[in-house]
Formats: sequence, structure tokens, C-alpha cells
Amino acid sequence: DLVLTKYGERTLVQAKRSQSRVSNRAVQEIVASLRLYKGSKGMVVTNNYFTKAAQELARANDIELIDRDELARWAETYL
Repeated sequence: DLVLTKYGERTLVQAKRSQSRVSNRAVQEIVASLRLYKGSKGMVVTNNYFTKAAQELARANDIELIDRDELARWAETYL
């Protein structure tokens, strides 16, 4: 959904608005996108939480997961 570039490093962000926990499919999508768009880091952000499978896949592929709690902390800090 987003490609962020800072100091030459490309971070790809997948944003998921969901009424249920986000599955490992979102992580698979960002992992695939990293190669396609030559990203150096990947992140999945959601208004919900992640399944255990998504968390495990993200850990194995060094993908940062931002769930609703972390998103709320960001909002308090930056808004």
C-alpha cells in the first residue's frame, strides 16, 4: 500500500483494516512485494491483531507487525 524511502532505504507497508485477526496472507504479500519493489524492510499495519501464524511468519522474514495497541500508542505520541 505504501513505499516509504528514507536515507535510501525502502520500507514497504501493507495496511489491513479488518474485523478479525489478520492472517499470514498479509505477511506473505509483503514478503513477495519486497523482492518485486526492491524493498529493504517490510511492515504490516492493522486496526486489529495478528494470528499466531502471521506472527511466526513475520518473525522468520524480519517483517515488522503493528497491531491496534501499537497503532494507538503511535496516535497518542504523534497526533
